[in-house]
Amino acid sequence: MEQQVRLYIQAIHQIEDKELIEQGVLSQVEKAEHWYEAKLHVKENITYIQYNDTEQENEEVKTIIKIDGQEITILKYGFVKSKQKFMKGVPYQSIYETPYGTLPLEVDTKDINVQFLSKDDGFIQIDYVLDVAGERLGSRKLDIRVMPDTKRHVAYKH
Repeated sequence: MEQQVRLYIQAIHQIEDKELIEQGVLSQVEKAEHWYEAKLHVKENITYIQYNDTEQENEEVKTIIKIDGQEITILKYGFVKSKQKFMKGVPYQSIYETPYGTLPLEVDTKDINVQFLSKDDGFIQIDYVLDVAGERLGSRKLDIRVMPDTKRHVAYKH
């Protein structure tokens, strides 16, 4: 059965830039937070969460988060196409497709934590390193909070 949920997604990027390091700045931190209306359904003990996001030029991208135990897959379709798989200790290579070209990606998941109190109330935490076209972009942390649609815009601290 499909049900409406709310998603709070916080992405923290610790950028490791050689020029910054040479200037004495070890890293730069960027943070982004987003709220989404989403649909959740469970099929054969795998949870799927689907929502629409807008990328560059306000083009819509359908995003699906697949939760299979402690393995997370994030699929994007639309203006951009990508598949990222997160499993602790297992590097995953994929392609990020845009109308302007493709980029090879590699994610190396350092830690992952998935906990749900109920089918529609839980969180996912992923710590990983991202390489794009063989270049290390830095450490990333992705926090995804899933909550029943009734808990609108409640701040989340873990």
